[in-house]
Amino acid sequence: MPSPEPIDQPLGSDPGMPPQPGRGLPGWVPPVIALAVFLVMVGVGGLVVTDWALRNAEMNALVSKVEVSEDAMGTLQGNLGATYDEFSGQGQLTASERAALNEQIQQVTQEGYDEVKAAGAGVEGVTVLPWHTGIIKAKDAYVLHNHAWQDYLAKAAQDPTEVTRTHSEINDTFMAAEKPMKTAVPVPWLYELKNRVDLIFLPPEEPTSSDGPTQSVVFTREDSTP
Repeated sequence: MPSPEPIDQPLGSDPGMPPQPGRGLPGWVPPVIALAVFLVMVGVGGLVVTDWALRNAEMNALVSKVEVSEDAMGTLQGNLGATYDEFSGQGQLTASERAALNEQIQQVTQEGYDEVKAAGAGVEGVTVLPWHTGIIKAKDAYVLHNHAWQDYLAKAAQDPTEVTRTHSEINDTFMAAEKPMKTAVPVPWLYELKNRVDLIFLPPEEPTSSDGPTQSVVFTREDSTP
């Protein structure tokens, strides 16, 4: 038997069959892909809006508690001022008058301590999501300020002469809290947050003799030293 002729075509191929064109995607696939992309975009957008709303809600809670704390401090200042006014204009105080003044100062500062401490607990109790770091920094910074007031009032409740001394920690912590508090306000903001935070850190008017101690807790009347 003669040798077979060489085979120019690959085994198993059918020289009579033309090459088959590649198959395209079914017609329903592109719309499904487009819909999936749209839903993802809507989902991401929804998450962004939800997170923004949560930031506003958290900041509103924080600012509300800070306002309570600031009111407690303001009330304390007013009560101290009223206490000094009660003894002002009497010239040199007698020993009994000085003892009565000291007793009232201790009572006022103890009440102020209780109020400021309770307000500080309110600030510390504000819940903030862990990735909202700006609000956490604002909260922590203000808590330090509240604690500086607590330290001052706790000392004054034991020793009334503390009200005549400068307590720089109060001013320092207040100024240190301003930037993180303002930075933490979401944009755009709700609940009048920007205006409320600006009001908290509005420079105080010049104190009068009946305003009590300023942020630095200093009395200037010569006849008011216990």
